[in-house]
Amino acid sequence: MKKMHNGPSPYDPGYIYILRTGNNVNEIKIGLTRELPQRLKSLYNTSVALPFNPKVLWKVPSMKPAEEAAHAVMQSHQINDRREYFHVVSPVHATAEERVSYEFSDSSIDLVSEWIEEGFYMAGIQFERVYS
Repeated sequence: MKKMHNGPSPYDPGYIYILRTGNNVNEIKIGLTRELPQRLKSLYNTSVALPFNPKVLWKVPSMKPAEEAAHAVMQSHQINDRREYFHVVSPVHATAEERVSYEFSDSSIDLVSEWIEEGFYMAGIQFERVYS
């Protein structure tokens, strides 16, 4: 007998996103959502000084496996094991100027998104990039 659940499941179709934090160009959040505008609104609360900026959005048939694949690709860049925040470029490998440059951050996020797409391919996850 199939177990029933109430409400949306992280295994439903949806989106994987990369958001740049509003106050640090070298930090991104990689997560899942069914609706990006609602997610952006929920993340911009009294605990953050500036809103998040959407950088990349992929449509996927099952959010959780895709999110796990993206996190696996970026594991060595993860800031905190309990959070979905990552350095775009390892602080060890970036100059102080690169860590504060929006232009450098944008080109590095493009590279990160290519790595994540390779991870999707390797995991057999179908995806469509819908925003970048």
